[in-house]
Amino acid sequence: FRNLLLKLAGFGFALGCAGVLAASLAGRAVLGLLYGAEYARHADVFLWVMVGAAANYIGYFVGYALTVARRLGVQAAILSASTLATLGLSVLVIPAYQLTGAAWVGLIVALGQLSAFSFCAWRAARTMSPGIRWH
Repeated sequence: FRNLLLKLAGFGFALGCAGVLAASLAGRAVLGLLYGAEYARHADVFLWVMVGAAANYIGYFVGYALTVARRLGVQAAILSASTLATLGLSVLVIPAYQLTGAAWVGLIVALGQLSAFSFCAWRAARTMSPGIRWH
């Protein structure tokens, strides 16, 4: 269970790093090509969005591990708290920082969700029967 989770989380990390690297190197050009000059002017926001997405990629795999471990109740609680945190932070941050603030909210919530999922997966792995092998 742990080894597979670490491999999957590592894959999510690598995928996220690739996205951040692509956004930093070619974000402005890609946004301009796909959406026009108005979007290309906000390549800095796109980079923040990709950093948040990187945290989400890892979190998705850890969340799937919680599903496998049948920790569904804790997932519902974490996702509910994430929704409320998104609402609260959006009200506080977006008026002051606009698009960049919205990207920051996504990043902060993604990191919080990843932390909560990781803690719960760590606890689940500790309480699993040592005789169970997850491949």
